[in-house]
Amino acid sequence: MIAFCAHTGGVVDSDRPVVAIVGGGFSGAAIGMQLARRAERPISIVVFEPAARLGRGVAYGTPGTHLLLNVPAGKLGWDDEDTGGFHRWILATGRRADETSFVPREWYGEYVEHSLAAVMTAHREMVDVVHVRDRVTSLRQTGDACRVFSRSGGATWADAVVLAPGHGPTRCPEALVRCLGDDRVLSSPWNADRLATLAGCRRVLFVGTGLTMCDAAISLARIGFTGEMVAVSRHGLTPRTHGPSDPSVHEAWASGLRCRTASGLLRAIRSKADESDWRSVMDALRPQLPRLWGSLGEAEQRRFMHRLVTYWDVHRHRAPPETEAAIRMLCEQGRLRVIAGRIVRALRQRHAIEITLDRGASQAFEAVVLCTGPEPDPRRWRDPLLDSLISHGVVVPDEVGLGIRADETGFVVGRDGVPNGRISTLGPLRRGRLWESTAIPELRRQAAGLAAAIANRLTRTSGRVPHTTHEEITG
Repeated sequence: MIAFCAHTGGVVDSDRPVVAIVGGGFSGAAIGMQLARRAERPISIVVFEPAARLGRGVAYGTPGTHLLLNVPAGKLGWDDEDTGGFHRWILATGRRADETSFVPREWYGEYVEHSLAAVMTAHREMVDVVHVRDRVTSLRQTGDACRVFSRSGGATWADAVVLAPGHGPTRCPEALVRCLGDDRVLSSPWNADRLATLAGCRRVLFVGTGLTMCDAAISLARIGFTGEMVAVSRHGLTPRTHGPSDPSVHEAWASGLRCRTASGLLRAIRSKADESDWRSVMDALRPQLPRLWGSLGEAEQRRFMHRLVTYWDVHRHRAPPETEAAIRMLCEQGRLRVIAGRIVRALRQRHAIEITLDRGASQAFEAVVLCTGPEPDPRRWRDPLLDSLISHGVVVPDEVGLGIRADETGFVVGRDGVPNGRISTLGPLRRGRLWESTAIPELRRQAAGLAAAIANRLTRTSGRVPHTTHEEITG
């Protein structure tokens, strides 16, 4: 038996069915923990994740106590049946926070990592875990088995494969694409070392005005930046602030809501919000979103994405009060300016990048930081694994460009229209069907349901593949 470990190669117990998990962020960790808890026969889990630590990903791996979760601590347990688990862990570590506190994101990364180790230790008689620090580049399904190939040349046979890559790369406006190779353009604000290089700049442009911009602006201010920060987005809207919410008041209304058009959904929400607190209305809708999203149809979904998604996002993805206060102060001090506009041209000059908006004259910036959020369409990710699966028809991109097709449990649907019983997914790749598929409450429910289905299949079938060793080829 192999204990929970992290290395670049190894041998998986050949007497056990193997589940390969592609991605070791929260989604990968959650599905691994749920599989361990549900295992009715000994299994081996192989997690492919280049990072040294599992359970963190980009969201929870960036250090900084000023980078706060935008959900209260009391609602963020990794298991849907124990939502208070995170808060109890906080208190057990000697930290101080109540259930309504918005705490640092890095704490959550620690919590998930700790929980993963604890769960695997508790179930070590049934579960082997191997952490392969490599990227998966392709997989090949042969009958009831899949062979997973990694970048270094390794190959692993698996009885089931779970695609849990998390978010895609940062979206880039078309006008800025040609500037991506320039060191003055940061494609991600989460690289603290790169962000620190901007401390001496006089003018910095943030492209995007959502939660990512808020974190980036606060981070830059904290490291001594004294110049001007400008944030631009199509509508110039910033996230609304968290406040008291009681979604139970509107549960009956939300469950009975029927809308077939994006405009009809907007009218229904506005009408209800006029009667009550809008936060409670938005939160009551959350459990109903898969049904409401599916009822819109492809054309209306596209209309929602084109016309309404910005307004949805600023109300749905709210900022902690501390974050909102810090952004407000930066604006009042004149250090941050938020404007509406669309970038129509970007030119690299010797000492600056010249940006032209559709609503004003050109402006020069010494650095540009993309805060546009992740690209939802996997066809734009330039990911070798997804490109390979798409080209072979194993997975099919969602029509609206929000992930890939999957059934209600998470098994991918290929070109033949049939759910694949061996390959599944959870997280952002399921947005096309569910819409809400990126936050912890939804991800932990997906992990529980998918793990139950995989465990059931492994129990009902022989679950054996020709070879179940991880063959690491080095050169």
